[in-house]
Amino acid sequence: MSRQGVDFKLVKNVEPVVKNRIVSVNDVKQIGESVSGELGFVAEAIETLKENVNVPVIGFAGRPFTTACYLIEGRRSERLEGTRRFMREKPKAWDVLMDKLSTLISDYMMMQASAGTDALQLFDSWSWVLDRESYREYVMPYTRKIFESLKRRGARLPLIHFSLDSGVMAGEISSTGCDVLSIGSTNGINSAWSKIGFKKAIQDNLDPTMLEKGGRR
Repeated sequence: MSRQGVDFKLVKNVEPVVKNRIVSVNDVKQIGESVSGELGFVAEAIETLKENVNVPVIGFAGRPFTTACYLIEGRRSERLEGTRRFMREKPKAWDVLMDKLSTLISDYMMMQASAGTDALQLFDSWSWVLDRESYREYVMPYTRKIFESLKRRGARLPLIHFSLDSGVMAGEISSTGCDVLSIGSTNGINSAWSKIGFKKAIQDNLDPTMLEKGGRR
């Protein structure tokens, strides 16, 4: 997000580290509103893949909440205490930030769809730290905004929602407008079905060690 005014660097074994963290609504207003110039190479890569490889290509983007956590915390955080304080103590700044990020992410995913992806996945790493009511108030509306925007703009392809430990709030997540609910390896697929009522497709994520070592025969 360097073109959007975010000063960050990728640090080995740490993930992104943001130097100019978001602390106020004025900081939020400094974030740019276009992704096309900076990330056009992604569309070019997708087009090249589609021309040369006969496999489905899944587009990808981080969800607004995950992105906001990096911008506020400055780096990976276990409990996201700074983010949770920010969204409760500065709700107007939070709304401006999440609304802007939702627009940027929608544009980025639409760019990937236009380049030829066969599906789009919205990925969330950290909303599992929130209680149900906080998720509904501070996160869910912006996820819904992205999926609605993609469909309104003509993205006719499967829209996948992935969130770590998503089985806990499978019902809420399924109502955001996604077509596929991708659940973590700690959540049973039958439990997820019971929460969403067979209204969406479910992608059940296997424990990675089963793929590596195999399961019971």
